[in-house]
Amino acid sequence: MTRELFPGGSRPVGKKRKPKAGQREHEIVMGYHLRELHLDYFREYLFHERRRWRFDFAIAEHMLAIEIEGGAFEFFDVATQTRKVGGHVRGEQYYDNCAKYNEAQIQGWAVLRFSVQEVLNGQAKAVVARWLKRGNGIPTQT
Repeated sequence: MTRELFPGGSRPVGKKRKPKAGQREHEIVMGYHLRELHLDYFREYLFHERRRWRFDFAIAEHMLAIEIEGGAFEFFDVATQTRKVGGHVRGEQYYDNCAKYNEAQIQGWAVLRFSVQEVLNGQAKAVVARWLKRGNGIPTQT
């Protein structure tokens, strides 16, 4: 069974969080790739209730988390005419991600991290398939 959102509600909206506006292309592609690998997955899987941390994708049966790291490069914001750096490489967000991934490991999750480009060009699918074939899951067809 494939679920697009972890049971229990929507993504929380707080002073630092904006509501997520639909799926982006790389999220849709990753979902297709996981289905092609015959994997049941959750989207926005809440794995830490107190910190409200979520995985982009989770294959709970195998305790496998998949994170797609966007915002890794500096870019020019045309609207404000300023240079900006993506959220995953800025101080506070970077440190929070480190804590998140460490806690996931402590809880027994394997965390695979991919860039948007790796998802779109199929490299992420190949890595997930290799992870499963290595004995972490059931044999899959690629």
